[in-house]
This record gives sequence, structure tokens and C-alpha cells, in this order.
Amino acid sequence: MTTVLTETADQPILQLNTTKYISNINTTETSAEISKRSRADKIKNSNRNTLSHVFLTAILYTLHFIYISFIAFKSLYSYLENLLRDTHQHPHDIHQRIQFDKTQLTKIPEHLTINVSRELASTRSCKEWEKLMYDISMSTCWAWDFGIKEVSVYDASGIMKSVSVDLYKQQSTILHDYMIKYNKGEKIRPALKFSILSIENGKQHMGRVVQEMAKDYPDTIDIPLVDHGLCV
Repeated sequence: MTTVLTETADQPILQLNTTKYISNINTTETSAEISKRSRADKIKNSNRNTLSHVFLTAILYTLHFIYISFIAFKSLYSYLENLLRDTHQHPHDIHQRIQFDKTQLTKIPEHLTINVSRELASTRSCKEWEKLMYDISMSTCWAWDFGIKEVSVYDASGIMKSVSVDLYKQQSTILHDYMIKYNKGEKIRPALKFSILSIENGKQHMGRVVQEMAKDYPDTIDIPLVDHGLCV
């Protein structure tokens, strides 16, 4: 009887250990499933974020393409419009425009300055430079008709300075022909002063001012004094 009782007592212990072992196995499998499900969710979210990124990037590139196309179309339209106007342009039309401007403008300067863009200097073709020289020459006709006494062309790149002889010749010829044609019977107007300037013109003036200040104020040179010397 003692032996039987011992075997019977040991049996629940074995069953209990077996149950505990199975419980541990089930817990490990559940954690693996959770980890696997978490990785799947991360992959799904990553794919969703990737699709959103691709979609937003496509929209951005589409808007950029539309903007570039609009700028190109606008530039082409302006170019064709200017080309058509220049093809059919007649000196008499220019005179009519000037007369129209006289009825619209109320404040006329004594000195007209034309600033040539430095950013476009390297991209202009020879034909575009010739067109620019012609426009500048015609602007002196506009200035003379308005009674402006001086016209200055400032080109920081110095290209206009290098072709100044041709520009002076063209400007004087165009203005002379305009004056003869449209100044019939009117009073004699003062001569128009035409100048071509570049960045080099200011260096000589600054050098002269510095020399004069160094001579007159060797110990008291400051920023206000330099500003005063440049304005004199």
C-alpha cells in the first residue's frame, strides 16, 4: 500500500510539470506572434508612407513643370511680340508714342539714367547687343523730345564701354535724323549730353577723394568724412 500511494502522489507532480512546460511554450509562441505582427504593421506603415511620399513628390514635380512651362510660354510670347513689333516698327510710330507719353507724364527729370543689366551680359547674343544699342539710341530721341538735358548709360560689365565708339556714332546719327525730321519750325532746344559709364569710372573718383582726404585730414579719416568727400 505504501508503494501505491507513492506512485499515486508522484503522478500529479508529473502532470503539473507538464502543464507548466506547455504553458511556457504557449507564452513563447504568443510573443513571437506579437513580434511578427508588429513587424508586419511596421512594413505596412512604411509602404503607406512610401506611397504618400511618391504621391506628394509627383505633385511637386507636376507643379514645378507647370510653372516652368508658364514662364517659358510667357517668355516666348514676349519675344514673338517684340519681334513682330520691331519688324513693323516705323520711325513715325515712335514719334507718335513720344507724343502720347507727353500727354501722360507730368514729372520729367533733367537727367535720365539707363542701367544695363549685368546678369544678362553673358547670355546676350551679338544681335541682342545690337538691338540694345539701337534702343538706347532711340531713347535719346525720347529724352530730347521731352527736353531732358543729359542721358547716361551705366553698364557695370563694361561691354557697352568697349563698343562706345559705335554707340556714340549710332546715337548721334539717329538723334540728328530725328531732330531734322520732327523739329520743323519749332524753337531750338539745348544739346543733349550722352555718356557711357562703367564700374571703372567710379574708381578714379574714389581714388582722387582718398588722396585729397589723406592730404587734408591725415589723422581724422572716418566714415562720415568719406561719405562727405564722395558727395562733393
